[in-house]
Amino acid sequence: MTEDFLSRRQYGLRIRHLGNETWLPEVIEDVSPGVVWANDSRTLYYVRQHPVTLLPWQVWRHHVGAPTAQDELIYEEADDAFYVSLHKTSVQKICGYRAFQRNDQ
Repeated sequence: MTEDFLSRRQYGLRIRHLGNETWLPEVIEDVSPGVVWANDSRTLYYVRQHPVTLLPWQVWRHHVGAPTAQDELIYEEADDAFYVSLHKTSVQKICGYRAFQRNDQ
């Protein structure tokens, strides 16, 4: 679940164990609201926001239970005219990311 505590589109990602209804200890800050789970149910992909512009710019991989310091950077969009988002394919087997050009420039 992603939550915006500041009303500035700055989200924190928390994970809930549905079997015993407890929150897992890891919290990932400064993410976009969309998260995609891998088919192994232990890996998730998320998008980090740029610390200054708050634009979605990096795709990261997190393994549930591992320290967030071990998360892996998958992709970074260097051009701030673009932003990235995550999706899962219609057959639910592949996690993908896209870079979109912003229209406000």
